[in-house]
Formats: sequence, structure tokens, C-alpha cells
Amino acid sequence: MDGGILHIFDELAIRGKSSHSFQLTRLSGKQASRTPIFSNFTLLAVLLPLIISILRVLALHVFYHAPFDVAHHFQYHSIPTVLAERGYSPEALPKDYKPYGNEIPTPRWDFSVLRTFDPPITLCFGSEWHRFPGSYLIPEGVEVQWVRSDFDGMMPRRWEASEASGIWLRNETRVVRAGRFNGANQPSTEPGTYVSDSDLLECRAEGM
Repeated sequence: MDGGILHIFDELAIRGKSSHSFQLTRLSGKQASRTPIFSNFTLLAVLLPLIISILRVLALHVFYHAPFDVAHHFQYHSIPTVLAERGYSPEALPKDYKPYGNEIPTPRWDFSVLRTFDPPITLCFGSEWHRFPGSYLIPEGVEVQWVRSDFDGMMPRRWEASEASGIWLRNETRVVRAGRFNGANQPSTEPGTYVSDSDLLECRAEGM
């Protein structure tokens, strides 16, 4: 019987040591999380990806901004030149307009007249067609066309006018036209993909 009692006391002693060791380990973990090294490591783990992401955004803006610069030049320099050649004038400044400091007022043009041109102004893209920033950056009334180049794959199509249908402001975005696009990157034989040779002479290219 004495042996059984000793065995019970030994087991309780082992459990007590294990429990004490667990408490010490738990306390040491809490204390470690409050040390400057742990706090600085957590801060670094958050700030480092944030800094890399910001640098990537800045790199894309600085080194890959040329297509947007071309679209900006076309809208604010080339189109006003065409409008001036056709006898249009920029909008007059408000009578109560006062320049701020050394501010030079920028002429504002009414681009709505572009919709009345027949034939319309056409912006052509050649071998650099893949740098086209999108139709939303081109004023309404200007058509975008592609000049045939050495590329023999599938080309984008000109944005076609469409009327609103219900909640869809541009119904063309939900129309599927068979044979126009494919998953094999094969060129489309449908007319209208490239600008015609007769219209190419009238196409006003912007260096692309």
C-alpha cells in the first residue's frame, strides 16, 4: 500500500511540474510578443509589402505612361488644331474669371461638334495597336481604326455605337457576334477590322 501511495505522489509531482512548465512557457510567449524585436518585426512585415506596392505603382506610372500621354496629346492638342483649321474657336472664359497667381488659362473646346463631322475624324494605330489605352479616353465623335501591319493575330474591333436597353447604357457590350473573336488568336476575316486603303490617306495618325 505504501508503494501505491508513493506512486500517486510521484504522479502528482510530475503533473505539477508539467503544469508549472506550461505556465512559464505561456508567460514567456506573452512577454516575447511585447518585446521591441517582435514589434519591429511585425511593423516590418506590414510596411515592406506596402512600400514595394507603392514603388510598383510609381514605376508603372513613370515608365509605362506613354499611351496615356499620346491620348492626352491627341485630345488637347491635335483635336483643337483640327477644330481651329475648320473655323471653330475655343469657348470664351467667364466674365468673372480671375487667374490664380501666374496661372495661364487653358482654352476649353466644345468637342460635341465632332459628332457632326462627315466623314468623322479618325485616329489610326499601326504596329503599336496593343498600346491603345481604350475607347473611354477618346472623345465621342472620333473613330479609332487599325492599320494593317505584320501582326497576323486577332485584332480588337472598333467600338460600335449602340442604344441603351434597360439598365444597360451600351447594349453592344452584351452582344455576342459569332466569328469576330476566337480563342486561337486567329485573324478575323470580317470586314471593318482594318482601315481601308482609301480611308488610310485621310487617317490622321498620331505617331503610332
